[in-house]
Amino acid sequence: MSSIFSRPDITEILELISPMYKEQLLSPDGIPSRFINVDNFNYDVEKVGDVNVFSVTINFGTDQGKFVQNVIIKQYFFQDNYDRDMRRYSDLEQSLLSYHDIRTYPIIQSSYDKKYIVFQIHSGYTLDQLSISGEAKNYLLGRIISAVHGAKTIPTDESVVREYILFLLVHMPLTDEEREAFSYLLEDQFNKISDSFGAYDLIVDPSIQNITFQPTGEATTTLNIKNGIAFIVNLGPRISDNLMKDRMFDIASIFAHMAFEEYKSTNNVINTKVELNDFIQGYMNAYNQYQSMEIKDMYPKGITLDLYIMAHLWLNEAEKVRSPYETPDNISEREVLIFSYFLMTESPFMNCFG
Repeated sequence: MSSIFSRPDITEILELISPMYKEQLLSPDGIPSRFINVDNFNYDVEKVGDVNVFSVTINFGTDQGKFVQNVIIKQYFFQDNYDRDMRRYSDLEQSLLSYHDIRTYPIIQSSYDKKYIVFQIHSGYTLDQLSISGEAKNYLLGRIISAVHGAKTIPTDESVVREYILFLLVHMPLTDEEREAFSYLLEDQFNKISDSFGAYDLIVDPSIQNITFQPTGEATTTLNIKNGIAFIVNLGPRISDNLMKDRMFDIASIFAHMAFEEYKSTNNVINTKVELNDFIQGYMNAYNQYQSMEIKDMYPKGITLDLYIMAHLWLNEAEKVRSPYETPDNISEREVLIFSYFLMTESPFMNCFG
C-alpha cells in the first residue's frame, strides 16, 4: 500500500499542472503570462474509504500578477479502485453530454503509476445561497440527482440494506415489544428490495453539499431554471463512503426532515408530497432522456421511499447519541418512532412515482 502524499509529493503534482494556468491572467494587450510558478499552497486531507482526498488552495505567481486556484487531488491506495474511478468518471462525462448545464469538475492530471487524479474546482454558490422558489428548486434538484444516477440499473443488495437498517434499529430507544413490532414491519420492506433494481454506480456524491451553481446571467425565473439556462451546475468529485447506493435512498435524504416536521405539526405529509412531486417532474425530465427501465419496474414490489425516509431519521438519531455536543431528547426520539410507525403502516410515499 502506498504511503500518504507528503507536501513534497503535492508540490511535484502542482508543478506539473501549473503550465495550464498561464492564460489565467492576461496583459492589457491580451498576452498570456510568460512564466508561472507555485508561490505557496495550503491543503486539508480527508480519508474517504480507501481514498485520500486533498483539498488544495494554490497561490500562483506570474509576470502578469498573482491569483488563487483550488484543486482536488484524490490519492488511491489500490490500483483497481483507481482504474474503476477513471472509468466511471469517463462514463459520467459521456452521460452528461446530453445536458448543456450539468457538468463534472474536469480531470486536469492523473497518474496510473502513482494512482492519483487531479480535479479543477469551479467556484460557485451553494443551493442555500441561491434565492430560488420551492417549485423551481425541487425541479432543479430532481434533474441533477437523475443525471448523477444515470441510466444503468443494478439490483439493490438486500443484505446491505437489511444490515444497515437493523443496525440502526438496535440503537433506537425501543422497548422489546416495540423492537419486535418494527422487525416484523421491516420484513415487508426488505421483501420489496429483494427484487428491486434501484442501485446505481456511485461516481460522485449526490448530496447537496457536493454541488455548486454558477449563474449564467439569465433571469432566475422558474421557467429558465426548469429549462436549465439560469445556472451551470458543477458536480464535485467527492465520493460518499455510504454503502446505501439506491436511488430512493438519495431522494429520501432530501425530503426526510421536511416530511418529519410536517407530520409533527399536521399528522400528514401532504405538503411534502407536493414538493416531492415537483422534484419527480425534474427527475423524470432528465431520466426520460436515457430511459432504460420504467421507475415502477425498478421497484416491482413497491417504491421504497418510506423505508429510506425512516432510515435517514434513524441515522440522525443515532448520530445524536454519538455526538458529545448533542443532549438526548426523549420527546424527539418518541416523535421519530411515531412517525416511523406511520411510514411503515401507511406507506404515504409508495405511489409517488405513479
